[in-house]
Amino acid sequence: MNWIYYLLEANVYLAIFYGFYRLILARETFYTLSRFFLLASVAAAFILPLLKVSYLRTLWEPVEQQAFVLQTPELVNVAVQNQEGFDWSLVLLVAYSLVSIFFLSRLARSVFQVMSIYRRARWHDHNGVRYLGSPQSGLTFSFFSLLFMDPNTDQKDVIVGHELTHIKHGHSVDVILLELVHALNWFNPVTWAMRRDIKLIHEYIADEATIGKSITKHDYAMFLIHNSMQSGVGQLANQVFNQSILKPRIMMLNKKKSAGRIRFRLLFLLPLTGGMVCASTLMANKTYAFIDLYEQARESAIMPGPSVVVENQQQEPKYFVIESRHDPRTGKTESLEKRLILINGKKLKLGKIIIVRGYTSMTELTPQAAVRKYGKEAINGALEFTGNDIETLEKFPPPIVVKDKPESE
Repeated sequence: MNWIYYLLEANVYLAIFYGFYRLILARETFYTLSRFFLLASVAAAFILPLLKVSYLRTLWEPVEQQAFVLQTPELVNVAVQNQEGFDWSLVLLVAYSLVSIFFLSRLARSVFQVMSIYRRARWHDHNGVRYLGSPQSGLTFSFFSLLFMDPNTDQKDVIVGHELTHIKHGHSVDVILLELVHALNWFNPVTWAMRRDIKLIHEYIADEATIGKSITKHDYAMFLIHNSMQSGVGQLANQVFNQSILKPRIMMLNKKKSAGRIRFRLLFLLPLTGGMVCASTLMANKTYAFIDLYEQARESAIMPGPSVVVENQQQEPKYFVIESRHDPRTGKTESLEKRLILINGKKLKLGKIIIVRGYTSMTELTPQAAVRKYGKEAINGALEFTGNDIETLEKFPPPIVVKDKPESE
């Protein structure tokens, strides 16, 4: 289920970054800054869940709570029973994959559509750009270094200047990236909005580069409106006459340039990102964060709370439960613990063993510290148990039932 938690956490961060963009940058004229902010947000959202700061736990939690939560025999029995049930994570994986494949196939179809137009067009190269006479009347767009244009289109110099801006700035790379993010995170409405916004920013950049060279703002706006009914070619191409985003483009043409001091609002990203790292670190039962920004091996003794009242007040044995899954069809028990486990320096072979008890202390090593000490087999971290009376059990020992003595007559 780790992949589900990772996706959910990453998409929460993506939504936060996008909300920051809508609040701070969306209405400003810092088009290039907005573009790179959205691209960096995608990268940061999927990297942050992999980060942690182990030292934070030593400050946030008492020593007694820094180790794993002890499970009493009753809780362990319930956990084992739940693990023996139907594996819903497999159903979620299949459903998620099918929808993602659908969106990826749509993306592949759009690429194929552009390539089919390319094969039917006449072209010539100039300064690293391939100019193609579009066989479809009124169709004008660019895709990577390909510029498709109807030979009969008016104002060719304006169109060429606009589309060359898309080509020189590599806008098609942004579009492909956001389409892939959307295909793999289709359940997040933010990815749908980001696809539209990145294309809108591309048009802002190209419009700004076009205005003033060979046409005025007013004439350019009228030129866009006059040609806005041209047919489209799919979601991948940069289209100068994209009707769906025409209104905000014209509004932005008349917008006054934003003041440079507004850029300082981006400093709010520092505490925002720091809060995300802290939240990522303090998430309970998280095992997929393998990049430790401040690692610290810690030793902790698990002090279990007694499940029953002990009359003699003696300390009960210490238990550590190794997470496992039992398959009732095969009768096999599979260990879900990825960390290397050592008992008094000896590696424990995981399998049916799900309980370690009677230890004196337990030390948890981060992946970096564990790899330095034990090699690549400890890439997920390590747990060191020490003690003279350590036992490993396949399950908790059943309670001892004492037969009633016959009453004396």
